[in-house]
Amino acid sequence: MLSELPKAKEKIPFIKHCDNWQDAENLLKEKHGNDYRALILPLAGLVFPLSDQEEPSLR
Repeated sequence: MLSELPKAKEKIPFIKHCDNWQDAENLLKEKHGNDYRALILPLAGLVFPLSDQEEPSLR
């Protein structure tokens, strides 16, 4: 999962930080090539909430 959440002191499993859409696209192309497929969830925090954490960067 790619997110614009602030970088946490400790890494959150399965989440990579991207500052913007272009950074996310570049990371996907680098990892999967130009023919990648992705699911975009603009408000993914509502779909995949991080339990017991208000702000992951404070963890």
